[in-house]
Amino acid sequence: MIEEREYWGYWWLPENPDEKVGGIASFSPSDGVSLELFSALNDDTRYMGSGTVYRPDFIHGITTDGEKITLKNCIRGNYSMSSSQGIGATSSTYQAIALLSGAHFTEQINFDRFRVQFPLLTKWSGVTGVSYSGSVLEGGEVSAGDTFEITYEFPESITADLDDVELKLIFNADFNMSQVGGASIDEDVYFDIVPDSGQMSYDTSFNYSRMLQDFITLATGKEVQSSM
Repeated sequence: MIEEREYWGYWWLPENPDEKVGGIASFSPSDGVSLELFSALNDDTRYMGSGTVYRPDFIHGITTDGEKITLKNCIRGNYSMSSSQGIGATSSTYQAIALLSGAHFTEQINFDRFRVQFPLLTKWSGVTGVSYSGSVLEGGEVSAGDTFEITYEFPESITADLDDVELKLIFNADFNMSQVGGASIDEDVYFDIVPDSGQMSYDTSFNYSRMLQDFITLATGKEVQSSM
């Protein structure tokens, strides 16, 4: 499931790693990727209060949990300066095309595989590993000694060989159990794409994601957002 997320930490430009600024990066399926900073990353006067838009290719971050983050294809939105009792303060906001977790990228981004997920993918697949059995399914009143059993068997993945990639539909499940109070099974489905050449550029991966997004939108009749 695609969920909203926030990343609290410090952020900087790759060319200025010693000039870090505190802030919060966030992602939501509806609004995409945004970054709110408690100061400014670039003090170049050409970008302050003018019609020139500041567009850094990458912004790096490290979260309070030590997670490396890269924001790709960024554009600065708001930039403000205020002063009170002789103390000045600045803030700025950015939008980004993508938020990449786990590494700091500064040049061409390549993947050896990538996964993409959609909110309606599980329902569209029509595949489940859950099955039920037990005497309570026979109807009538339930009494002591009656049984009800839920079992789960991981479904086999579905594979398609395309011109330059192997495309798989992968089925997964999360189990939540407690000694008292019940249990639950949450099923997830995602596409796993492995390039035949061993590497695929970010742009090519993004194009595949868009094509799959259009396909699921057409198949379900509802607009969906992807999570790579």
